[in-house]
Amino acid sequence: MNVLQKIAVNSGILLANNIVIGFFYIAVSILLIRYLGAEGYGKYSIVFAYLSFVQALLSFGIDTIINRETARKATNQNLLVGNAIMLNVFLSIIAVGMSWTAVQFIGYSDEIKLLIYMASLSVFFSFGSIYVAVFRAHLKVNLYAIPEVIIRFVFLGIIILLIILKFSIFYFVLLSILLSASNTLMYIFFSKKIEGFKPQYKVDYTILKFILGSSLPLFIMSVFIAVNHRIDQILIFNMLGSKSLGLYSAAVNLTEAWNIIPVAFVASTFPLCSLYFAESKDKFTKLYIKSFQYMSIIIIPVAFGTALLSKRIIGLIYGNAFLDASGALSVLIWSEIFVFLSSIYGNAVIAAGLQKKLIFFPIIGGMLNILLNLILIPRYGIVGAAIASFISYGGSPLLLLQWYYIKEARQIGIEYFKSTVKPLLCALPMAVFIYTFSSFNLFVLICMSGFIYSFFLIITKCIGSEDFQYAAQIIQLKKIKIAGVR
Repeated sequence: MNVLQKIAVNSGILLANNIVIGFFYIAVSILLIRYLGAEGYGKYSIVFAYLSFVQALLSFGIDTIINRETARKATNQNLLVGNAIMLNVFLSIIAVGMSWTAVQFIGYSDEIKLLIYMASLSVFFSFGSIYVAVFRAHLKVNLYAIPEVIIRFVFLGIIILLIILKFSIFYFVLLSILLSASNTLMYIFFSKKIEGFKPQYKVDYTILKFILGSSLPLFIMSVFIAVNHRIDQILIFNMLGSKSLGLYSAAVNLTEAWNIIPVAFVASTFPLCSLYFAESKDKFTKLYIKSFQYMSIIIIPVAFGTALLSKRIIGLIYGNAFLDASGALSVLIWSEIFVFLSSIYGNAVIAAGLQKKLIFFPIIGGMLNILLNLILIPRYGIVGAAIASFISYGGSPLLLLQWYYIKEARQIGIEYFKSTVKPLLCALPMAVFIYTFSSFNLFVLICMSGFIYSFFLIITKCIGSEDFQYAAQIIQLKKIKIAGVR
Protein backbone atom coordinates (compact mmCIF):
# COMPACT_ATOMS: atom_id res chain seq x y z
CA MET A 1 0.00 0.00 0.00
CA ASN A 2 1.57 3.31 -1.08
CA VAL A 3 1.46 6.57 0.88
CA LEU A 4 -1.60 7.95 -0.91
CA GLN A 5 -3.52 4.73 -0.37
CA LYS A 6 -2.65 4.91 3.33
CA ILE A 7 -3.89 8.49 3.36
CA ALA A 8 -7.16 7.32 1.78
CA VAL A 9 -7.64 4.58 4.35
CA ASN A 10 -6.82 6.96 7.20
CA SER A 11 -9.11 9.63 5.73
CA GLY A 12 -11.97 7.15 5.66
CA ILE A 13 -11.34 5.96 9.20
CA LEU A 14 -10.90 9.49 10.54
CA LEU A 15 -14.01 10.72 8.77
CA ALA A 16 -16.05 7.81 10.14
CA ASN A 17 -14.54 8.37 13.59
CA ASN A 18 -15.34 12.07 13.53
CA ILE A 19 -18.85 11.48 12.24
CA VAL A 20 -19.54 9.07 15.10
CA ILE A 21 -17.91 11.40 17.64
CA GLY A 22 -19.88 14.29 16.15
CA PHE A 23 -23.03 12.21 16.54
CA PHE A 24 -22.01 11.53 20.14
CA TYR A 25 -21.62 15.21 21.00
CA ILE A 26 -24.80 16.21 19.18
CA ALA A 27 -26.72 13.41 20.89
CA VAL A 28 -25.28 14.41 24.28
CA SER A 29 -26.07 18.09 23.73
CA ILE A 30 -29.64 17.33 22.63
CA LEU A 31 -30.21 15.06 25.61
CA LEU A 32 -28.71 17.55 28.06
CA ILE A 33 -30.48 20.55 26.54
CA ARG A 34 -33.86 18.83 26.72
CA TYR A 35 -33.13 17.50 30.22
CA LEU A 36 -31.51 20.56 31.82
CA GLY A 37 -33.47 23.23 29.93
CA ALA A 38 -32.03 26.57 28.83
CA GLU A 39 -31.18 27.63 32.40
CA GLY A 40 -29.40 24.42 33.36
CA TYR A 41 -27.63 24.02 30.05
CA GLY A 42 -26.38 27.59 30.36
CA LYS A 43 -24.66 26.63 33.63
CA TYR A 44 -23.18 23.55 32.00
CA SER A 45 -21.95 25.61 29.05
CA ILE A 46 -20.21 28.29 31.12
CA VAL A 47 -18.12 25.61 32.84
CA PHE A 48 -16.71 24.33 29.57
CA ALA A 49 -16.40 27.78 28.03
CA TYR A 50 -14.18 28.71 30.98
CA LEU A 51 -12.30 25.42 30.66
CA SER A 52 -11.53 26.13 27.00
CA PHE A 53 -9.31 29.02 28.09
CA VAL A 54 -7.46 26.74 30.50
CA GLN A 55 -6.90 24.20 27.72
CA ALA A 56 -5.65 26.95 25.40
CA LEU A 57 -3.03 27.95 27.97
CA LEU A 58 -2.02 24.33 28.25
CA SER A 59 -1.96 23.10 24.67
CA PHE A 60 0.93 25.29 23.52
CA GLY A 61 0.56 23.75 20.04
CA ILE A 62 2.80 20.87 21.12
CA ASP A 63 0.73 18.13 19.47
CA THR A 64 0.86 19.91 16.08
CA ILE A 65 4.65 20.15 16.24
CA ILE A 66 4.92 16.46 17.21
CA ASN A 67 2.66 15.53 14.30
CA ARG A 68 4.75 17.54 11.85
CA GLU A 69 8.14 16.33 13.06
CA THR A 70 7.06 12.69 13.29
CA ALA A 71 5.62 12.87 9.77
CA ARG A 72 8.99 14.21 8.61
CA LYS A 73 10.62 11.07 10.06
CA ALA A 74 12.42 12.72 12.98
CA THR A 75 15.20 10.39 14.12
CA ASN A 76 14.74 11.20 17.81
CA GLN A 77 10.99 10.56 17.83
CA ASN A 78 10.82 8.73 21.18
CA LEU A 79 12.87 11.34 23.00
CA LEU A 80 10.87 14.11 21.32
CA VAL A 81 7.54 12.62 22.40
CA GLY A 82 8.79 11.89 25.93
CA ASN A 83 9.88 15.48 26.43
CA ALA A 84 6.63 16.75 24.93
CA ILE A 85 4.60 14.68 27.41
CA MET A 86 6.68 15.89 30.37
CA LEU A 87 6.27 19.48 29.21
CA ASN A 88 2.52 18.98 28.84
CA VAL A 89 2.19 17.60 32.37
CA PHE A 90 4.20 20.53 33.75
CA LEU A 91 1.99 23.00 31.90
CA SER A 92 -1.10 21.15 33.18
CA ILE A 93 -0.12 21.85 36.77
CA ILE A 94 0.39 25.54 35.98
CA ALA A 95 -2.86 25.79 33.99
CA VAL A 96 -5.02 24.17 36.68
CA GLY A 97 -3.40 26.31 39.38
CA MET A 98 -4.09 29.46 37.38
CA SER A 99 -7.66 28.29 36.71
CA TRP A 100 -8.46 27.68 40.35
CA THR A 101 -6.88 30.98 41.37
CA ALA A 102 -8.63 33.05 38.68
CA VAL A 103 -12.09 31.68 39.44
CA GLN A 104 -11.82 33.06 42.97
CA PHE A 105 -11.94 36.59 41.56
CA ILE A 106 -14.92 36.01 39.25
CA GLY A 107 -18.41 36.64 40.56
CA TYR A 108 -19.74 33.17 39.86
CA SER A 109 -21.98 31.28 42.25
CA ASP A 110 -20.52 28.61 44.51
CA GLU A 111 -22.19 25.97 42.34
CA ILE A 112 -20.48 27.21 39.17
CA LYS A 113 -17.13 27.51 40.95
CA LEU A 114 -17.35 23.93 42.21
CA LEU A 115 -18.16 22.66 38.71
CA ILE A 116 -15.19 24.59 37.28
CA TYR A 117 -12.84 23.20 39.94
CA MET A 118 -13.95 19.71 39.10
CA ALA A 119 -13.96 20.07 35.30
CA SER A 120 -10.42 21.50 35.38
CA LEU A 121 -9.12 18.12 36.54
CA SER A 122 -9.64 16.76 33.02
CA VAL A 123 -6.71 18.98 31.96
CA PHE A 124 -4.29 16.50 33.58
CA PHE A 125 -5.21 13.97 30.88
CA SER A 126 -4.70 16.36 27.96
CA PHE A 127 -1.31 14.84 27.07
CA GLY A 128 -3.33 12.21 25.23
CA SER A 129 -3.40 14.63 22.28
CA ILE A 130 0.34 13.99 21.83
CA TYR A 131 -0.33 10.27 21.40
CA VAL A 132 -3.05 11.10 18.87
CA ALA A 133 -0.51 13.20 16.92
CA VAL A 134 1.84 10.20 16.81
CA PHE A 135 -0.93 7.86 15.60
CA ARG A 136 -1.81 10.29 12.82
CA ALA A 137 1.77 10.92 11.76
CA HIS A 138 2.37 7.16 11.45
CA LEU A 139 -0.94 6.77 9.55
CA LYS A 140 -2.15 4.39 12.27
CA VAL A 141 -5.41 6.08 13.18
CA ASN A 142 -7.22 2.75 13.24
CA LEU A 143 -5.36 1.89 16.47
CA TYR A 144 -7.20 4.57 18.44
CA ALA A 145 -10.21 5.63 16.33
CA ILE A 146 -12.24 2.45 16.75
CA PRO A 147 -11.69 2.07 20.53
CA GLU A 148 -12.44 5.79 20.91
CA VAL A 149 -15.84 5.29 19.30
CA ILE A 150 -16.60 2.32 21.56
CA ILE A 151 -15.72 4.35 24.66
CA ARG A 152 -18.03 7.17 23.61
CA PHE A 153 -20.97 4.85 23.03
CA VAL A 154 -20.46 3.41 26.51
CA PHE A 155 -20.48 6.93 27.96
CA LEU A 156 -23.56 7.83 25.92
CA GLY A 157 -25.33 4.91 27.55
CA ILE A 158 -24.23 6.13 30.98
CA ILE A 159 -25.52 9.64 30.21
CA ILE A 160 -28.91 8.25 29.22
CA LEU A 161 -28.99 6.26 32.47
CA LEU A 162 -28.14 9.36 34.53
CA ILE A 163 -30.95 11.26 32.81
CA ILE A 164 -33.45 8.48 33.46
CA LEU A 165 -32.40 8.44 37.12
CA LYS A 166 -32.63 12.27 37.22
CA PHE A 167 -29.07 12.96 38.38
CA SER A 168 -27.88 16.56 38.81
CA ILE A 169 -25.52 18.54 36.57
CA PHE A 170 -22.63 17.68 38.94
CA TYR A 171 -22.53 14.08 37.67
CA PHE A 172 -22.52 15.07 34.00
CA VAL A 173 -19.45 17.24 34.59
CA LEU A 174 -17.82 14.39 36.53
CA LEU A 175 -18.50 12.10 33.60
CA SER A 176 -16.54 14.43 31.28
CA ILE A 177 -13.44 13.91 33.47
CA LEU A 178 -13.84 10.14 33.33
CA LEU A 179 -14.17 10.32 29.54
CA SER A 180 -10.89 12.26 29.21
CA ALA A 181 -9.10 9.79 31.49
CA SER A 182 -10.48 6.78 29.61
CA ASN A 183 -9.40 8.14 26.23
CA THR A 184 -5.85 8.92 27.37
CA LEU A 185 -5.37 5.50 28.97
CA MET A 186 -6.60 3.90 25.77
CA TYR A 187 -4.13 5.96 23.68
CA ILE A 188 -1.24 4.82 25.87
CA PHE A 189 -2.25 1.17 25.63
CA PHE A 190 -2.64 1.07 21.83
CA SER A 191 0.46 3.17 21.16
CA LYS A 192 2.47 0.06 22.06
CA LYS A 193 1.39 -1.39 18.71
CA ILE A 194 3.37 1.25 16.77
CA GLU A 195 6.63 -0.37 15.82
CA GLY A 196 9.66 1.24 17.47
CA PHE A 197 7.59 3.75 19.42
CA LYS A 198 8.29 4.10 23.14
CA PRO A 199 8.47 7.56 24.72
CA GLN A 200 11.75 8.29 26.46
CA TYR A 201 11.25 10.34 29.61
CA LYS A 202 14.69 11.90 29.74
CA VAL A 203 14.90 15.68 29.98
CA ASP A 204 16.65 17.10 26.93
CA TYR A 205 16.93 20.88 27.08
CA THR A 206 17.76 21.12 23.38
CA ILE A 207 14.54 19.32 22.47
CA LEU A 208 12.49 21.31 25.00
CA LYS A 209 13.87 24.53 23.57
CA PHE A 210 13.00 23.34 20.06
CA ILE A 211 9.43 22.38 21.07
CA LEU A 212 8.81 25.65 22.90
CA GLY A 213 10.36 27.74 20.13
CA SER A 214 8.38 25.98 17.40
CA SER A 215 5.10 25.93 19.29
CA LEU A 216 5.14 29.43 20.80
CA PRO A 217 3.36 30.97 17.78
CA LEU A 218 0.78 28.19 17.94
CA PHE A 219 0.32 28.82 21.68
CA ILE A 220 -0.40 32.50 21.06
CA MET A 221 -2.78 31.51 18.30
CA SER A 222 -4.58 28.94 20.48
CA VAL A 223 -5.18 31.49 23.24
CA PHE A 224 -6.75 34.00 20.87
CA ILE A 225 -8.66 31.28 19.02
CA ALA A 226 -10.15 30.30 22.39
CA VAL A 227 -11.05 33.96 22.91
CA ASN A 228 -12.60 34.06 19.46
CA HIS A 229 -14.60 30.89 20.01
CA ARG A 230 -15.73 31.19 23.62
CA ILE A 231 -15.57 34.78 24.85
CA ASP A 232 -19.08 35.34 23.51
CA GLN A 233 -20.44 32.63 25.81
CA ILE A 234 -18.70 34.05 28.86
CA LEU A 235 -19.94 37.57 28.10
CA ILE A 236 -23.50 36.34 27.44
CA PHE A 237 -23.49 34.56 30.81
CA ASN A 238 -22.22 37.68 32.58
CA MET A 239 -24.54 40.13 30.76
CA LEU A 240 -27.71 38.16 30.06
CA GLY A 241 -27.66 35.16 32.41
CA SER A 242 -27.61 31.39 32.11
CA LYS A 243 -30.89 31.04 30.21
CA SER A 244 -29.67 33.20 27.32
CA LEU A 245 -26.39 31.29 27.30
CA GLY A 246 -28.32 28.02 27.14
CA LEU A 247 -30.18 29.24 24.04
CA TYR A 248 -26.99 30.52 22.41
CA SER A 249 -25.04 27.35 23.21
CA ALA A 250 -27.79 25.30 21.59
CA ALA A 251 -27.23 27.24 18.35
CA VAL A 252 -23.45 26.97 18.70
CA ASN A 253 -23.67 23.19 19.08
CA LEU A 254 -25.58 22.81 15.81
CA THR A 255 -23.08 25.06 14.05
CA GLU A 256 -19.95 23.43 15.42
CA ALA A 257 -21.27 19.95 14.64
CA TRP A 258 -20.08 20.56 11.07
CA ASN A 259 -16.51 20.98 12.30
CA ILE A 260 -16.04 17.22 12.23
CA ILE A 261 -15.48 17.49 8.47
CA PRO A 262 -12.50 19.90 8.37
CA VAL A 263 -11.05 18.35 11.52
CA ALA A 264 -11.05 14.87 9.95
CA PHE A 265 -9.78 16.16 6.62
CA VAL A 266 -6.94 18.19 8.09
CA ALA A 267 -5.93 15.46 10.57
CA SER A 268 -5.66 12.98 7.72
CA THR A 269 -3.84 15.17 5.20
CA PHE A 270 -1.48 17.07 7.52
CA PRO A 271 1.24 14.37 7.46
CA LEU A 272 1.04 14.24 3.66
CA CYS A 273 1.04 18.03 3.44
CA SER A 274 4.21 18.18 5.58
CA LEU A 275 5.85 15.45 3.50
CA TYR A 276 4.97 17.08 0.17
CA PHE A 277 6.29 20.47 1.27
CA ALA A 278 9.66 18.84 1.93
CA GLU A 279 9.68 16.70 -1.24
CA SER A 280 7.67 18.45 -3.95
CA LYS A 281 6.28 21.99 -3.95
CA ASP A 282 4.05 21.16 -6.94
CA LYS A 283 2.36 18.32 -5.09
CA PHE A 284 2.06 20.51 -2.00
CA THR A 285 0.35 23.26 -4.01
CA LYS A 286 -2.04 20.88 -5.77
CA LEU A 287 -3.02 19.29 -2.48
CA TYR A 288 -4.07 22.51 -0.73
CA ILE A 289 -5.86 23.82 -3.84
CA LYS A 290 -8.00 20.69 -3.97
CA SER A 291 -8.53 20.89 -0.21
CA PHE A 292 -9.87 24.45 -0.47
CA GLN A 293 -12.14 23.40 -3.32
CA TYR A 294 -13.71 20.47 -1.48
CA MET A 295 -14.23 22.37 1.77
CA SER A 296 -15.98 25.23 -0.07
CA ILE A 297 -18.21 22.82 -1.98
CA ILE A 298 -19.34 21.19 1.26
CA ILE A 299 -19.94 24.10 3.63
CA ILE A 300 -21.39 26.84 1.41
CA PRO A 301 -24.72 25.08 0.65
CA VAL A 302 -24.96 24.08 4.32
CA ALA A 303 -24.72 27.75 5.29
CA PHE A 304 -27.47 28.77 2.85
CA GLY A 305 -29.79 25.93 3.87
CA THR A 306 -29.34 26.30 7.62
CA ALA A 307 -29.81 30.07 7.54
CA LEU A 308 -33.06 29.74 5.60
CA LEU A 309 -34.44 26.84 7.66
CA SER A 310 -33.10 27.72 11.11
CA LYS A 311 -36.48 27.82 12.87
CA ARG A 312 -37.56 24.45 11.51
CA ILE A 313 -34.20 22.90 12.41
CA ILE A 314 -34.23 24.27 15.96
CA GLY A 315 -37.83 23.19 16.52
CA LEU A 316 -37.18 19.70 15.19
CA ILE A 317 -34.03 19.08 17.25
CA TYR A 318 -34.56 20.98 20.51
CA GLY A 319 -38.28 21.69 20.60
CA ASN A 320 -40.29 24.89 20.41
CA ALA A 321 -38.94 26.11 23.75
CA PHE A 322 -35.65 26.89 21.99
CA LEU A 323 -37.02 28.72 18.94
CA ASP A 324 -35.45 31.94 20.22
CA ALA A 325 -32.09 30.38 19.31
CA SER A 326 -32.95 30.29 15.60
CA GLY A 327 -31.83 33.88 14.92
CA ALA A 328 -28.38 33.18 16.35
CA LEU A 329 -28.14 29.93 14.36
CA SER A 330 -28.96 31.63 11.06
CA VAL A 331 -26.03 34.02 11.59
CA LEU A 332 -23.53 31.64 13.21
CA ILE A 333 -23.67 29.09 10.41
CA TRP A 334 -22.01 31.55 8.01
CA SER A 335 -18.96 31.61 10.26
CA GLU A 336 -18.39 27.96 9.38
CA ILE A 337 -17.27 28.94 5.87
CA PHE A 338 -14.30 30.70 7.41
CA VAL A 339 -13.71 27.84 9.86
CA PHE A 340 -13.59 25.28 7.03
CA LEU A 341 -11.26 27.29 4.80
CA SER A 342 -9.05 28.61 7.60
CA SER A 343 -8.39 25.04 8.72
CA ILE A 344 -6.92 24.28 5.29
CA TYR A 345 -4.99 27.54 5.25
CA GLY A 346 -3.50 26.84 8.68
CA ASN A 347 -2.73 23.26 7.66
CA ALA A 348 -0.70 24.42 4.66
CA VAL A 349 1.10 27.27 6.44
CA ILE A 350 2.09 25.15 9.45
CA ALA A 351 3.24 22.30 7.18
CA ALA A 352 5.44 24.86 5.45
CA GLY A 353 6.91 25.90 8.81
CA LEU A 354 5.44 29.39 8.58
CA GLN A 355 3.33 29.27 11.76
CA LYS A 356 4.92 32.48 13.04
CA LYS A 357 3.21 34.34 10.21
CA LEU A 358 -0.22 33.19 11.41
CA ILE A 359 -0.02 34.88 14.80
CA PHE A 360 -1.61 38.17 13.84
CA PHE A 361 -4.84 36.70 12.44
CA PRO A 362 -6.28 35.14 15.63
CA ILE A 363 -4.96 38.04 17.73
CA ILE A 364 -6.83 40.61 15.64
CA GLY A 365 -9.85 38.31 15.36
CA GLY A 366 -9.96 37.77 19.13
CA MET A 367 -9.64 41.46 19.96
CA LEU A 368 -12.29 42.30 17.36
CA ASN A 369 -14.60 39.66 18.83
CA ILE A 370 -14.34 41.06 22.36
CA LEU A 371 -15.01 44.61 21.18
CA LEU A 372 -17.98 43.64 19.02
CA ASN A 373 -19.53 41.47 21.73
CA LEU A 374 -19.32 44.31 24.24
CA ILE A 375 -21.12 46.57 21.75
CA LEU A 376 -23.64 44.14 20.22
CA ILE A 377 -24.76 41.87 23.09
CA PRO A 378 -26.40 44.68 25.14
CA ARG A 379 -28.26 45.86 22.01
CA TYR A 380 -29.17 42.65 20.20
CA GLY A 381 -28.74 39.86 22.75
CA ILE A 382 -27.57 36.46 21.52
CA VAL A 383 -28.04 37.50 17.87
CA GLY A 384 -25.56 40.31 18.54
CA ALA A 385 -23.06 37.73 19.82
CA ALA A 386 -23.58 35.68 16.66
CA ILE A 387 -22.96 38.76 14.48
CA ALA A 388 -19.78 39.48 16.44
CA SER A 389 -18.55 35.92 15.84
CA PHE A 390 -19.29 36.09 12.13
CA ILE A 391 -17.49 39.42 11.67
CA SER A 392 -14.46 38.38 13.74
CA TYR A 393 -14.19 34.98 12.04
CA GLY A 394 -14.52 36.61 8.66
CA GLY A 395 -12.40 39.62 9.52
CA SER A 396 -9.27 37.55 10.11
CA PRO A 397 -9.37 35.77 6.74
CA LEU A 398 -9.93 39.10 5.00
CA LEU A 399 -6.51 40.06 6.29
CA LEU A 400 -5.17 37.32 4.03
CA LEU A 401 -5.13 39.99 1.35
CA GLN A 402 -2.00 41.22 3.06
CA TRP A 403 -0.39 37.87 2.36
CA TYR A 404 -0.18 38.87 -1.30
CA TYR A 405 2.85 40.90 -0.30
CA ILE A 406 4.41 37.97 1.61
CA LYS A 407 6.01 35.67 -0.89
CA GLU A 408 5.78 32.37 1.05
CA ALA A 409 2.02 32.46 1.62
CA ARG A 410 0.91 34.51 -1.38
CA GLN A 411 -0.55 31.69 -3.46
CA ILE A 412 -2.21 29.99 -0.48
CA GLY A 413 -4.12 33.18 0.34
CA ILE A 414 -5.22 33.64 -3.27
CA GLU A 415 -6.53 30.06 -3.52
CA TYR A 416 -8.42 30.58 -0.24
CA PHE A 417 -10.67 33.15 -1.87
CA LYS A 418 -10.81 31.64 -5.36
CA SER A 419 -12.25 28.40 -3.99
CA THR A 420 -15.48 30.10 -2.84
CA VAL A 421 -16.55 31.72 -6.12
CA LYS A 422 -18.12 28.82 -8.02
CA PRO A 423 -19.76 27.13 -4.98
CA LEU A 424 -21.38 30.46 -4.03
CA LEU A 425 -22.80 30.88 -7.53
CA CYS A 426 -24.01 27.27 -7.59
CA ALA A 427 -25.69 27.64 -4.19
CA LEU A 428 -27.77 30.68 -5.18
CA PRO A 429 -30.36 28.77 -7.27
CA MET A 430 -30.63 26.25 -4.44
CA ALA A 431 -31.25 29.07 -1.95
CA VAL A 432 -34.00 30.53 -4.14
CA PHE A 433 -35.67 27.11 -4.27
CA ILE A 434 -35.51 26.70 -0.47
CA TYR A 435 -36.92 30.18 0.11
CA THR A 436 -39.76 29.64 -2.37
CA PHE A 437 -40.77 26.19 -1.14
CA SER A 438 -39.81 26.48 2.53
CA SER A 439 -43.10 24.91 3.66
CA PHE A 440 -42.30 21.58 1.96
CA ASN A 441 -41.55 18.47 3.98
CA LEU A 442 -38.08 19.12 5.43
CA PHE A 443 -36.56 15.85 4.23
CA VAL A 444 -37.91 16.29 0.69
CA LEU A 445 -36.77 19.92 0.64
CA ILE A 446 -33.22 18.98 1.63
CA CYS A 447 -33.01 16.19 -0.96
CA MET A 448 -34.30 18.39 -3.79
CA SER A 449 -32.03 21.25 -2.77
CA GLY A 450 -29.05 18.90 -2.82
CA PHE A 451 -29.98 17.76 -6.31
CA ILE A 452 -30.23 21.36 -7.58
CA TYR A 453 -26.87 22.28 -6.05
CA SER A 454 -25.19 19.18 -7.50
CA PHE A 455 -26.62 19.93 -10.92
CA PHE A 456 -25.10 23.40 -10.98
CA LEU A 457 -21.78 22.09 -9.65
CA ILE A 458 -21.59 19.79 -12.65
CA ILE A 459 -22.67 22.19 -15.38
CA THR A 460 -20.28 24.89 -14.11
CA LYS A 461 -17.51 22.27 -13.93
CA CYS A 462 -16.93 23.05 -10.27
CA ILE A 463 -16.82 19.28 -10.00
CA GLY A 464 -15.35 17.35 -12.92
CA SER A 465 -14.63 13.78 -13.92
CA GLU A 466 -11.30 13.98 -12.16
CA ASP A 467 -13.07 14.65 -8.86
CA PHE A 468 -15.50 11.77 -9.36
CA GLN A 469 -12.57 9.50 -10.17
CA TYR A 470 -10.78 10.63 -7.04
CA ALA A 471 -13.85 9.97 -4.85
CA ALA A 472 -14.42 6.55 -6.42
CA GLN A 473 -10.81 5.57 -5.90
CA ILE A 474 -10.98 6.54 -2.24
CA ILE A 475 -14.08 4.40 -1.74
CA GLN A 476 -12.57 1.45 -3.61
CA LEU A 477 -9.16 1.95 -1.95
CA LYS A 478 -7.43 1.92 -5.32
CA LYS A 479 -4.45 3.97 -6.43
CA ILE A 480 -5.27 7.61 -5.76
CA LYS A 481 -4.70 10.65 -7.90
CA ILE A 482 -5.16 14.06 -6.33
CA ALA A 483 -5.41 16.51 -9.20
CA GLY A 484 -2.59 14.76 -10.97
CA VAL A 485 -0.51 14.14 -7.83
CA ARG A 486 0.96 10.65 -7.87
